[in-house]
Formats: sequence, C-alpha cells, structure tokens
Amino acid sequence: MSTTADLPELGRARAFFLALADATRLRVFLLLAGGEQCVCVIHDALGLPQSTVSRHLAVLRAAGIVKVRRDGRWMHYSLAVPSDPLLARVVRALKGAAWSPGIRPGSTCAR
Repeated sequence: MSTTADLPELGRARAFFLALADATRLRVFLLLAGGEQCVCVIHDALGLPQSTVSRHLAVLRAAGIVKVRRDGRWMHYSLAVPSDPLLARVVRALKGAAWSPGIRPGSTCAR
C-alpha cells in the first residue's frame, strides 16, 4: 500500500490547492489571469501592505502557481504552467473562468 510519502505529486497537488484556498492568494491568481502584473499593481489592486502581498506571492511561487521576472527594480508576476498535467488543467480552467475588475492585462507600474 502506498503512503503519501511515496507520492511526491500528491505533495505538490496539496501545496497547490492549499495555496489557492486562501482568499487573498485566490484574488492574486485572478488578477494574474489577465496577464503579467508588476507587484505594485497587485499591491494597489488588493489594497494590502506590500509586505503582505509579497508573502502571499512567495507562497504562490513555492506552490508553482506563479513565476517572477525582474525588470530593473520592479518584480513582475505571471501565472506559471504547472508541470503536473492535472494542475495545469486546473490553472487553465480557473483562468478561463476568471475576471479581474479594474486591472488591465499588462498594466504597468506608474511609479
């Protein structure tokens, strides 16, 4: 009989779903469904302190849900394509159902 320790993909799936179970992280996901965003745009859209947003983004990165790209001093986040086919389908389904009021895909930081 297999245990969860024998199934590393189960651990990845668990981290993935736990990351998206948080309301703030789900809001970040929905914002990124429209395309890459600068961290300052995410921070402004959520109305949360930048440290809080950064902590949530770190959890999403660790779960393989988002990826980051540095442009000078700014960090730009976008949705990643998980290597697990099931999780990739979940991301595609959520992106298809997502809407992000007030955020335009590719919005740039005005700072």
